[in-house]
Amino acid sequence: MTKPNIYIKALEIGFNSGNDGISYNELSEQLKKYEFNLNDKAFWIWYLANFEHEERAYFSVDPCSSRTITETSKSIAYELCADSVMKFIEYLELKESRESTKKALKQAKIAIIIAIVSIILNLLQSVLSSELTSDNFYNRQKNTKTDLVLESQVKEELEYSNSLSDELNNRLEKLKVRDTIKLDK
Repeated sequence: MTKPNIYIKALEIGFNSGNDGISYNELSEQLKKYEFNLNDKAFWIWYLANFEHEERAYFSVDPCSSRTITETSKSIAYELCADSVMKFIEYLELKESRESTKKALKQAKIAIIIAIVSIILNLLQSVLSSELTSDNFYNRQKNTKTDLVLESQVKEELEYSNSLSDELNNRLEKLKVRDTIKLDK
């Protein structure tokens, strides 16, 4: 993870301090925990410009012109000024927007992959379906020819069977007639 910007981190600390405010000394100590190297004079000017204090509240003096750094002024707790609160809130919204954009992009990529897989599966299904249909047609034609041959064979066997049955019936009739003649004698 990348190291946060010193000014964003200072705004976050000031925002989290709420109505109690935070002194320059406390803010510096907390920033040192994040291994920031502070340029005292530059950071003091930034602190004066972004935290409420008497000079800033009445706009009687440009806060940046207060270049004298005294230990007393460093230990007084000031609240984050309204402009700085808005800057920090805008930063949080931008950060959230970036995160949701990344999430939406990830979901869009997944949706595209699913759509591509779906298209490929539909193409495969149609190709396989057409092959099966042509195979079935060929098999049906083949079966129709086989069925015709079988049908003709069955007809022949049926005719032969009928002729045998007729012959048997005739012989039975002759036998019956003979038996009746013998009985009559």
